Amino acid sequence: MAIKHKMLDNGSLSILCTELSEMLRSGMLISEGFSILAEQAEGDDLKPVYESICRQTQGGAALGAAMREAGIFPEYMLRMIGVAEQTGALEHVFKALADYYDRQERLRRTIRSAVGYPLLLFFIVLGVFFVFLTEVLPVFDRVFAQIGATMLPAAVVFLNAGLWLAKAKWWIAGVVCAAAAAVLMIRGIPPLRAKASARAAALFSGTGTGRKITDFRLASVLSLSVSGASDIVEALAMSDEFVSGFDRDGKVKRSLALVRQGESFASAAEKTGLFAPVYCRMLLIGERAGATESIMRDIARRSEADMAEAVDKLTGRIEPAAVMVL
Repeated sequence: MAIKHKMLDNGSLSILCTELSEMLRSGMLISEGFSILAEQAEGDDLKPVYESICRQTQGGAALGAAMREAGIFPEYMLRMIGVAEQTGALEHVFKALADYYDRQERLRRTIRSAVGYPLLLFFIVLGVFFVFLTEVLPVFDRVFAQIGATMLPAAVVFLNAGLWLAKAKWWIAGVVCAAAAAVLMIRGIPPLRAKASARAAALFSGTGTGRKITDFRLASVLSLSVSGASDIVEALAMSDEFVSGFDRDGKVKRSLALVRQGESFASAAEKTGLFAPVYCRMLLIGERAGATESIMRDIARRSEADMAEAVDKLTGRIEPAAVMVL
């Protein structure tokens, strides 16, 4: 019976894969590795999970099957482990998985920074406007009335808006509380959180920064797949199953079709726009030199740097604009 636990986050997956890679590199059996992890997890919810995987692998079960039964590992990771068990490259794949999930954790933090900071500034500006309209303008109106003057027509429009907002403030507070409750509910329910993230990604993907984030995610998935698969067709096929949520243009699928027709990976990537032209040239050289895997790692690293630069530029434009409004 599957052990029900919360899915591990990217940071925990990266640490676990690093530990397993080092254990395998030292010549340790995978069952021994999970036995050590279980000993170190005393008092942790993961202890029974590690003990279960240890028992199953000691009994001859495949590692991928044992980890799948635990129910806390992502499908892509399990697929990569399954392929690695067939090719005998488990240590190598665990190292690649560690790098992959470390990049995904940095991506999560980058996106949170890119979205959270502008949202915070937006609500600050909104709050300042609300106070100005409901509290400050009425004071000016009374002052002008005392000296026998009238406010400008534009100011009167804002004043009336402020008076209406002051009357409706409890309704507004109710809407804000309901929205906050909805956000908390979405964050607490994984299926809803996944749908909301997909919708947000779809809206954001058309922007320059969104495209940089998508390029980085594609490069990361492909880099990992290339490191674990037996050939490029298998790597692209495996990647295609897991990039549909953010590969809106179907670049991986179209590249896979071209490779199956006899095109090289570099040529297919160039024709479909899978990577920027400079990265396609790097990939072509890597293919001819037999270094596709290392070139893909470099492309993923460079794509991450491009993404970080795009996010920095975005936040750099938002802050001065918000300050000017304030």
